[in-house]
Amino acid sequence: MYEHKQDWHSALQVARQFHPESVTKVFLNNAKFHLERRDFGKAEGCYLNAKDPERAIQMYLDGKLYSEALRVAQKHVPHMVHQINEIYSRGGVSQNQSGEEILNSAKMWVDSRDYQKAIDRFLEITDHHFQNADTLEEIWMNAFNIAMTYAKDRIQEVVPIVGSRLMGIQRFESAGEVFESVGYYDKAVEAFTKGTKWERALTCAGQVRPIELQNMLIDEIQRQKKLQLMQAGKINKIVEGGDLSGLDLLEKRGQWEDLLNLAEKQGPGVLNDYLMRFSRVYLKQGQYKETARVLARYSCPIIKEMLPIYKTIAVEILATVHEMEL
Repeated sequence: MYEHKQDWHSALQVARQFHPESVTKVFLNNAKFHLERRDFGKAEGCYLNAKDPERAIQMYLDGKLYSEALRVAQKHVPHMVHQINEIYSRGGVSQNQSGEEILNSAKMWVDSRDYQKAIDRFLEITDHHFQNADTLEEIWMNAFNIAMTYAKDRIQEVVPIVGSRLMGIQRFESAGEVFESVGYYDKAVEAFTKGTKWERALTCAGQVRPIELQNMLIDEIQRQKKLQLMQAGKINKIVEGGDLSGLDLLEKRGQWEDLLNLAEKQGPGVLNDYLMRFSRVYLKQGQYKETARVLARYSCPIIKEMLPIYKTIAVEILATVHEMEL
């Protein structure tokens, strides 16, 4: 009577008091009532109260709510998880799944040690599912690490996919490590170079054959490194790395103080050469006092090539009426 009136509380109360064996039937009928109204949450609660979680799972499967079916199975019917995840991972079913749903499915395959399916599911996730680069990097690296550890037959397939995707989200160092780990040294060089990891790029370039290609890669790394340092204004790093063209760049910019400070660190031969260049430029501009001051600062190198410069300074200063302090 109460069920016909949909007074489920009263029906349950009567069943518990006078006919305990019908309690399950009341819950199931109540679940049917909620299911007809597509109130899946309440229907699930009734199925669980009736100790029939399989019906809750079937309800969600029929409604194509696979993530909900998995959730109930994980908690109440663990032996069904594999079967449901198999359905959940099929192409037609997986197309409309969210990133979180695919990720959850991948983790379940890892837990059940089905590493092939885990890799497939991790690789289904793209930047359309998540916008956070850290999240994507972690997911794709999971696929790579599983392949390296448990599915070596998939490495040649997984590495190009993961590497290129990491490049696409500007995770250049991780991409380089992925490529390097399987001997894709030219790809690793590209990744490390884009990530300004110069030493690692050079190390990988040293593994490339033939030697002609190796030399080309090394030259390109050095060129990119120099360009990046120039753009960052770190000319000193170029010079300290043994590339004296950085001094020529400072000369063109007229940054003589910085130039001479760096030249001094390269030894007297380099310093004297740039002191002569500096002197010629400043003497031509008539800056005799400033030329003398700078030369004095660097102890007026006693070399034959500097004698005409000293003579010019002496003549010009003595010719002036004003006293000049050196």
